[in-house]
Amino acid sequence: MSRLDKIFQSGPACIVPMVLGDPDLDSTLAMAKELLRAGADAIELHLPFSDPTAEGELLQNGALRALKNGVTVKDSIAFTKTASEAGIPIILKSYANVVLHYGIEAFAEQAAQAGACALYLFDVPLEERQEFLPALQKHSLPLLSSISTGAEARLPLICQNAQGCLLCEGLPGEGSDALFRLAKLAKEQCSLPLVLELGLCSPDQAAQAAGLSCSVSLGESIAAIIEHYGTAAIPRAETYVAGIKAAMRSV
Repeated sequence: MSRLDKIFQSGPACIVPMVLGDPDLDSTLAMAKELLRAGADAIELHLPFSDPTAEGELLQNGALRALKNGVTVKDSIAFTKTASEAGIPIILKSYANVVLHYGIEAFAEQAAQAGACALYLFDVPLEERQEFLPALQKHSLPLLSSISTGAEARLPLICQNAQGCLLCEGLPGEGSDALFRLAKLAKEQCSLPLVLELGLCSPDQAAQAAGLSCSVSLGESIAAIIEHYGTAAIPRAETYVAGIKAAMRSV
């Protein structure tokens, strides 16, 4: 069983996005440990990038704070290794330029050796991922795919080529109903675990996702708590994640 498969082996997973180095590196690690204890099944680690246009405003703000802290790709590799050794599953999220600048082969090898479960590149659609696949496949690091509401016609192609799990995304300001409709359609065509990216996720939304046997990614929820509370965010984030996981288990 792969590292990624283990995240989903006990049913719908609660995946928590965090920007590495926001508010600082030590806080990121401390929070990741506490969130896993609170019920998170994995951390979705966003590598800071200077132009994170594919992410929401709160995650963009977090990326800019992390860059001001001097966080680098090498820090992300070191963090992944430390977290993995502590039993924290890490899914990496980044952009093509970050990996290209570091070197595709070097990134794939080092991320895999550090224990990363998978990689998602925001700005690399299915048709453009061939440049990255050979090195990632060589080191057994899945490159995740996504499907957005409004792009349902692409489901057969994406499901045929997806690796590990499939991320389902809604459009900004759309609300969650369209995302849940997409999830139901995707379940008919895709045998992989589905992960619904739910923005500022509520317990009710998490329970609804679990009722569809779908995992959830908590979008900008933790970034919002960090933006408000800074280094004092950990207990509040822990309480929030515990509530989300309890809602998922109640179904």
